Amino acid sequence: MENVAIARIFAEIADLLEIKNENAFKIRAYRNASDAIAHATDKLAGCTEEQLRAIPGIGKDLAAKIREIAETGDARYHRDLLEQFPPTILDLLQLQGVGPKTVALLYTELGIKTIEELETACSDGRVRGLKGLGLKKEQLILRACAERKQHSGRHLLPDAAQAADLLLEYLRAECPTIVFENVGSIRRSADTSGDIDILATGSDPQVMQAFTTYKAVERILGHGETKSSVRLWGGIQADLRLVPEASRGAAMQYFTGSKSHNIALRDRAIARGFKLNEYGLFRVDDGTLVAGRTEAEIYEALDLEVIPPELRENRGEIEAAERRALPRLVALEDIQGDVHCHTTETDGRDDNGDGRARDGAQVPRDYRPQQIVGDGQRARRAPRGPTCVPRP
Repeated sequence: MENVAIARIFAEIADLLEIKNENAFKIRAYRNASDAIAHATDKLAGCTEEQLRAIPGIGKDLAAKIREIAETGDARYHRDLLEQFPPTILDLLQLQGVGPKTVALLYTELGIKTIEELETACSDGRVRGLKGLGLKKEQLILRACAERKQHSGRHLLPDAAQAADLLLEYLRAECPTIVFENVGSIRRSADTSGDIDILATGSDPQVMQAFTTYKAVERILGHGETKSSVRLWGGIQADLRLVPEASRGAAMQYFTGSKSHNIALRDRAIARGFKLNEYGLFRVDDGTLVAGRTEAEIYEALDLEVIPPELRENRGEIEAAERRALPRLVALEDIQGDVHCHTTETDGRDDNGDGRARDGAQVPRDYRPQQIVGDGQRARRAPRGPTCVPRP
């Protein structure tokens, strides 16, 4: 378990204690410990209790909690504190200018548990009446709510895909016997993604703990044996589902397709006497499993051509698959050049003279002639050759 994940739990304990109006020295002890853990040069999960107690500010009790978190992924004390409040109360601390004391006041006096409730209370003028707040504070909170809305929600595909790739790299290293794959909107290559959906196939009892202790986890939203959810630093949510090998194809199909695509596919299954879910395609009359190990089995059992993930949006792809008339998706080898690109003859800096792209991936050297614009002053046909390698 990474130090930053342990430090996050200690910081949350301090926040919850402050919301409870606990002893200031106790709160400070957890905050100092969180800071010490986050900046420790050694990986504390591998340290003995004696080694931990050698760290300034870490006594017997805190050292024992570090060992507990390293071994189980959380501390009982942390869970007990979380159970005393609504699960959304810590979200209020994400707002600029809202600290634990303000959260405690808002919760006890106005019963505010969510950011949405806080925004409504500010709009109604109820927050300004609380002792120590006032109109100015109310306006600052409203501004913070507006800024959060602006920077939350869906994420551009490159950003979501990069975060997913880093998470997948970590999970594959931690649990090498498990097969991890992107599903959801990232696998469909949608323009934006609401969250990261990862499907795991196999049987490793440590997979969920590995997922929830990933170093970029800001908060654990749910932790179960077959499904867990976390929020990563930066605001994007990541969900992990674990399924048996026999259900891999059905789960890949179920968690990849858009909601409308899946509804249309389930209706088609029902019309043919089947039941379709994330565990497989079953006959309704006797419950017999018809398909589920691969996505191809699912689509073929429904008399459809296999639909590529990028097309699963219920925009006519099911009808086209029924007619065996799905369009062929554009592949990298179809690209023959850019309409416009820069070379070292103008303001380009990478000559790609070895036939390699900037990211180091090998690309073909022999492209058709393409149009080159030099600083907007002239246009000419460039000859074939490695000086005109388009972006892959």
